[in-house]
Amino acid sequence: MTLEMRKTLLVIGGFCIFLVLLEECINSGHSKRHASRDGLATDELVEGMSQSRDGRIKILKEEDKVNAYKKTDVESRKIDKQREKEMADRIENRRRKEKQMAEQKKNEMRKEERELEIQKNRERKAKEEEIQRQRVLRIKQEQMRVKQLQARQENRGGSDLRVEKKKDEAEKVLEDDDEDEDVDTDVEEEKPNDSNNNDTQEDEEEYLNNVPDEEEEIENERLEKSPYILSPEQDKQL
Repeated sequence: MTLEMRKTLLVIGGFCIFLVLLEECINSGHSKRHASRDGLATDELVEGMSQSRDGRIKILKEEDKVNAYKKTDVESRKIDKQREKEMADRIENRRRKEKQMAEQKKNEMRKEERELEIQKNRERKAKEEEIQRQRVLRIKQEQMRVKQLQARQENRGGSDLRVEKKKDEAEKVLEDDDEDEDVDTDVEEEKPNDSNNNDTQEDEEEYLNNVPDEEEEIENERLEKSPYILSPEQDKQL
């Protein structure tokens, strides 16, 4: 690039810079004037807006008062309804609790009555078992007594047989003595002894007859004193 071309470029660049600076100066003057006018308009606008805002605030305050009154009235009604509902729920809960307590008390009374009835049934059953046991015991005692009486009668019958046998033997001896009329004097002397033997046999027979009676009396006394024998009054109660 030659020197002349460089000079030309420098001149053109300087001229462009001058134009730019000039334009900036012109624009700055216009902006100041517009700014002053805009400031006045802005102040008026701000004042109007503030006035309108104050009016709107006043209106809003009035509306808030009205709304607050309405709100308080509605809320008070709502609160009253809620309180009434809570009171009704409380009364209902108290009634439900009272009903549950009454039902529980009734169930407890029924349980006590059932337990008393069970206790009475147990006592009655135990009493019946005791009566049955006494009855069985009395029957067994009667059976034992009958067996003892039968045994005594059998013993008495055996003793009677022995006495009869001895009587037969004695009668046979007497018959033999009657048949032997030609017996010597020694035999005649023995006859009183035979009569004495007959007397002893009769005494023995009376003794044997009396012994079972005495044994029977002793046994009867023992049975009467026994705690397992029931009296007629107890027998009637059974």
